[in-house]
Amino acid sequence: MPLTLGLIGAGTMGSGMARNLLKANFALTVFDLKTENVKALIQAGATAGTSPIDVIQNSDITLTSLPTSGTFVKVAEEIIPHLTSGKIIIDTGTTEVPETKRLAQIIRSQGADLVDAPVSGGGGGAETGTLAVMVGGAEEAVQRCMPVFNAIGGNIGHLGDVGSGQLGKAINQMAMGVGLAAFAEAMFLGVQAGLDPQKIWDTL
Repeated sequence: MPLTLGLIGAGTMGSGMARNLLKANFALTVFDLKTENVKALIQAGATAGTSPIDVIQNSDITLTSLPTSGTFVKVAEEIIPHLTSGKIIIDTGTTEVPETKRLAQIIRSQGADLVDAPVSGGGGGAETGTLAVMVGGAEEAVQRCMPVFNAIGGNIGHLGDVGSGQLGKAINQMAMGVGLAAFAEAMFLGVQAGLDPQKIWDTL
């Protein structure tokens, strides 16, 4: 039978991913605290969920796209008692590795799985389905999720067991930060030398 999907969190990233999942003909149930976000996705073909619990109960695989590690942990602890065997939660946000591993252990004890799959690429990548997806999780669970990842991402890497995706995202953020710092230093050098910073920016 075709996979049924859920999405908890339909902000900029979540809504973009949702639209690509709908384009890939997945049945999708969506929940967000902002009803206007949900209404927009209903018009695109999604079904409205009444709560996070309702979403996971009606989905084989549920994606979460939440703004902070603490928010994900709170939602996960709410839905965990309602998980049944074979369900998968995909965390596409940035969550602390110890919390990811702790929650994964609890979820696995119920016969379900947590796959950490933080994404990079911003709202534009979410809309175009070209996100980089850094995946951590058990091989069998990750393989079940691959059609989902293929719908939202253009560069997918399975880096290891649960928590590996979050480590990959941390490395990604560090590399981006170093690059930004180097560019800022280079700009400063140019300005000190008398160049117009706007012309440097426009040229580079």
